[in-house]
Amino acid sequence: MNPEAQWYYEMSGSRQGPVSTEHILSLRRGGVIGDSTLVWSTGFSAWMPFAQSELASQIAASAPAAQASHATSFPPPAPAGMTPYRPRQIQTRPGYRLSIRSTLSRAWGVLKSRFWPIIGVSLLSMIMISVASQLFLPVFFLTLPLMAGLFWYLLMYMRGNEPNTEMLFEGFRRQFKPLAILNLIISGIGMAITIPVAALLVGGIFAIFGVENHQEPNPTVLFGVIGASLLVYFFLLLAYSFLGIVGVLASMLVLDGEIPVKQALSMSWQVVKSQWFRFLLFLAAVFAMTFIGVLALYVGSFIAMALSLVAYVVIYEDAFCDTTEAAQ
Repeated sequence: MNPEAQWYYEMSGSRQGPVSTEHILSLRRGGVIGDSTLVWSTGFSAWMPFAQSELASQIAASAPAAQASHATSFPPPAPAGMTPYRPRQIQTRPGYRLSIRSTLSRAWGVLKSRFWPIIGVSLLSMIMISVASQLFLPVFFLTLPLMAGLFWYLLMYMRGNEPNTEMLFEGFRRQFKPLAILNLIISGIGMAITIPVAALLVGGIFAIFGVENHQEPNPTVLFGVIGASLLVYFFLLLAYSFLGIVGVLASMLVLDGEIPVKQALSMSWQVVKSQWFRFLLFLAAVFAMTFIGVLALYVGSFIAMALSLVAYVVIYEDAFCDTTEAAQ
């Protein structure tokens, strides 16, 4: 067996690798993967169980090695749904730095490779969220479970699987309660920011304009109030945007690694907080794309929306990794 060979292995329906021969053998010895785990290497025509591959001879000399015909040079998509989902052991990637240009460039590459399906599922998810928002209360606990399903669809595609629309409901199938709690926390923080600021602003307007004695407003004061209102609106929008990024990253941590809500929020907040200026520039780029899309008769806004959603998943994949990948 070639010790320099590169191996891929299937875990919870996702393709992992490439890893070296020694690394995949260490995973088997440590119990991370088993005899039934599907593996692939150059020269295989399809995935095969570990026990039937040449790797098994290194674990048990009596295990037969399987021969494959019709060799290929790149692994096929990992078979989905072969085993129950096993959460990834996730940690923050050491030394992660957000690169806006690289993130958007890679997101565009992903979008182009599956353009209409991604546009379609993005629109479908936005429609479902819009319907939930019309009912008011459900939006406080349904938004992130719906968004997490869309991000799961994109994650599976980016990891080499063939996604389907059933994945859009993965947040409801596996982690609805934690995602609903996360949704309530994010919504609660948003309201805690908005209500006092709005009350202070309205109270100031009533006081300045002298509502009770019907005084005519001074033009200077009027423009000052308008300017202050726009400034407050800008900072609220900025706060919501940062809060949204934290919620998005946390929702993927909850669904992908089944990480507790408190820990997921802490991990995502640390990533965003440590690079707040880079994320600010990223948000500015997203707003600019959306504005340009609206100018393009609104058609471009659908593309900008899908591109920004894919970009969030690229950020997640860059910012976090599983412990086996980090060890490698």
